[in-house]
Amino acid sequence: MTDEPTNLTEPDDGAEPTPWDEQNDPDGYTLDDISPKDWYLDTTLNFIHGFYDKNEGGVIGMTVQSGGVVVSGLAISRAAWVTETGKLYAMAGAEETGTYVEKVFRQAHNAAVEKAEERDAADLPTRARRYLHMKDVRFGVGDQWTQVPLWRGKLDDITGWSLGSWNPKQDPASDATYAD
Repeated sequence: MTDEPTNLTEPDDGAEPTPWDEQNDPDGYTLDDISPKDWYLDTTLNFIHGFYDKNEGGVIGMTVQSGGVVVSGLAISRAAWVTETGKLYAMAGAEETGTYVEKVFRQAHNAAVEKAEERDAADLPTRARRYLHMKDVRFGVGDQWTQVPLWRGKLDDITGWSLGSWNPKQDPASDATYAD
């Protein structure tokens, strides 16, 4: 096995993946841009959220250590986080702002997905995931904790993770929290 990155998609013609050349990348991507910070975490999230964070429906309980704080909740895709962010504004009575924020965030998300698909089609590696998105989140330090509806954290800041949430169980049919 070499350290040379390649496009990991399956070629249609059975040919070997094309080695990627950082010096000639058309978008100026570097090895740091295409390398996941934690291959195992990235692969786990790809199974749930799909490549490029496109799957709105994938959810998995996750607990991470970030900046000395335990962050626990339901990992969601960037696409779902965009939708949920708009809903938060609307629930706070700022429906027009929520609609606008969701529209702007959705445009940025769609542009990132289109760029990734374009690079994939050109047999070029895509930009690695850089953020973890969660909903129904608890933050804990020692015996103190607080809850927030949404969280977006930089993967560079995550020092450890596990599957499973420190939150009460969720009823998937109603998406309502209930106690054991």
